[in-house]
Amino acid sequence: MGLTGILVGNRMTSDRTARHIVEIFNKNWNLPFIVDVASGTTLSYANFFGNVLEVKKKIETAGIKKHETVCLIMHNSLELLILYFSLLIMDVTVVPIDPNKGMNQINEILSYVKNARIMSNVDGIEIPDTIEASKLFDMNAKYSADKKELDIFEKADYSRNYLTAFTSGSTGEPKGVKHSFNNLFMTAIAFGTRFEFGKDNTFYHALPMTYMAGILNSIFLPFLFESRIVIGERFAINNVTRFWKMPAKYDVNVFWFTPTMLSLLLKLDRGTEGINYASGKKIIGCVGTAPLNAKIGKEFTERYGIPVYESYGLSETLFTTTNFPEDDHDGPGVGKGLNGVELEIANDGEVLIGAPWMFMGYLNVETATYFMGDKYCSGDLGKFDKDGRLVITGRKKDLIIKGGMNISPKKVEDYLSEQAFFDDAVVIGIEDIYMGEKTVCFFVTGKKGNSQEHLKQVNADIIELLGRDYRVDEFFELTEIPKNINGKTDKIRIREMYNANRGKK
Repeated sequence: MGLTGILVGNRMTSDRTARHIVEIFNKNWNLPFIVDVASGTTLSYANFFGNVLEVKKKIETAGIKKHETVCLIMHNSLELLILYFSLLIMDVTVVPIDPNKGMNQINEILSYVKNARIMSNVDGIEIPDTIEASKLFDMNAKYSADKKELDIFEKADYSRNYLTAFTSGSTGEPKGVKHSFNNLFMTAIAFGTRFEFGKDNTFYHALPMTYMAGILNSIFLPFLFESRIVIGERFAINNVTRFWKMPAKYDVNVFWFTPTMLSLLLKLDRGTEGINYASGKKIIGCVGTAPLNAKIGKEFTERYGIPVYESYGLSETLFTTTNFPEDDHDGPGVGKGLNGVELEIANDGEVLIGAPWMFMGYLNVETATYFMGDKYCSGDLGKFDKDGRLVITGRKKDLIIKGGMNISPKKVEDYLSEQAFFDDAVVIGIEDIYMGEKTVCFFVTGKKGNSQEHLKQVNADIIELLGRDYRVDEFFELTEIPKNINGKTDKIRIREMYNANRGKK
């Protein structure tokens, strides 16, 4: 069965999912599937499946049963990738937790997940009854498997709650978003078909494996299109200068970038390795998780020769739109809706989303309040361009209401970026006793400095272009703009820093 026609009425059944997975393994049995840069391990589909079966046996020996929930507090690793497959065929619900969150946030998430078992590969995790993930693996062993054992995939229920992924919580308490594997399957097919991914593609995995983008975008998407996966270092500021080394070695031709990754590569990568590697190659750069500044996207493509295609989606709705090579354009926007996706713009400008792979509900908050009819209320403001592409214009709850006027902080941020007034900047509404809210610009000083004369000129330019309502009431300098793991601005942290500073005055 090929990808064409695999969905029936934009739905997916467990038997179709199983048949497709079995076909992938059958067709590619002796071909390489996973390359793990850290260990130097390469696993064929057969080796990978053998490891999945072996780990499944050890998980069962540890007493974990069907329909239980397992929290995975784990660093990026080949072992974590294998666990996702082993727990899938066991009909176990997976709750991935990023160990970089710190124990306070980890414990907050655990408080929402009742009666869960815990696995970890992190030193210093002092949670009772935690299973050491390392004891489940022997990566030096070459486990054998028979193709006849592939029928184990036909026994799994892909319509159940397989994955509960917690949102980042940058603007409020984290929400547990529940998805079936069928949801991941359908959205991956709809997205990947736009790019015509296949056996000739090699994906580079540098995203956190405990977040939706690191699971859906960089594991299950390439798997379902029979592409190879190279597990590299999790992207961080301290490995920017060596980012291109492994992609060049393994001939990677598909990347998943966040806007923060593009910005840091432009700022810190002073070598020519990436430029030389990408020269003359057909490489695809997919961009998601946070809004992409058009200027940064253009500069990245000009430097490295890698076109970047911005997409749009939420943890709740998964992929909804994307730009792609056959629909390339120079204007703004995050592309047209994927097959099966229904998009509407509400009277107040909010983007409403309907998708065949809509989430199954929240674990820890009321779900119905986030819907308008059968459409999910995204919280994003948007419009359609003349060709039907979606353009995101801001966040509904980020609107600053100053003196009764609605102010879009994104308009100010976009202008500041275009003019390169600062290295980085974010505009936030802060409570004000007189105006309701005031407009505060948090910035990182750029080449033009931070003198009062410079800041006054910035404000004068904003007023001239956008109008007096958009005047910045206060400039607040930071050494860096706090971001969460998805590259989104951590506005809770910024407000805390602002209030702490105000308390000192």
